[in-house]
Amino acid sequence: MRSHVAEGLMGLGTIFLAFGGVIVVIAFAARQADATRNITTMTLTAMESIVGGAVLLGLGFLLRRGAQKTADASDR
Repeated sequence: MRSHVAEGLMGLGTIFLAFGGVIVVIAFAARQADATRNITTMTLTAMESIVGGAVLLGLGFLLRRGAQKTADASDR
């Protein structure tokens, strides 16, 4: 059960990181095309998505690592 949660968190984290990366690319393209747009909102959304994705990915990694240590200890 724990490994499924870890895989889910890592999957969502990866999706959020990718989404944040796409927003960063779009923000740079929009900044080059039109300087009057509200780029601050796009940059803030990208950073929130990247930070949230990194947190979810890290939690999933730590949960998976903890599950592996528990399985190794029960094998002994």
